[in-house]
Amino acid sequence: MYSFLNKYGQLLAFVIGALLVIIHFVTGGDFGIYVARFLGYAAFILMIGFVIWSIIKNPKGSIPLIAGIGGILLLFLIFRGMASSEITASMNKYSVTAGQGKFVGGGIRLATILLFGAFLLALVAEVRGLFK
Repeated sequence: MYSFLNKYGQLLAFVIGALLVIIHFVTGGDFGIYVARFLGYAAFILMIGFVIWSIIKNPKGSIPLIAGIGGILLLFLIFRGMASSEITASMNKYSVTAGQGKFVGGGIRLATILLFGAFLLALVAEVRGLFK
């Protein structure tokens, strides 16, 4: 199976994707939404499963992964604690509670930090690659 997917995996994924797009346009619009949702859920479940499998298979090598997840969780909890509990007019309009607002505020700050961190690391990796 590995050699088959290694040889034909990209072609298989492309053909399946093309078929799904064709079916979406032929049937209307709802099919594409359901398939996209299903593929997103399936990818998330498979990702979690493979992460757990990797941790079980190689616990010593998974220490950096566990530390990274713990660091991200810690940052989120810090940012959530720092977020304001004030309910604004737009929050009131959509019935957002103070707790939900703090959760969203912490998530936005964390996502911003991770975005700029990823950009900075990509930049450093490219500059470092120039000198190797």
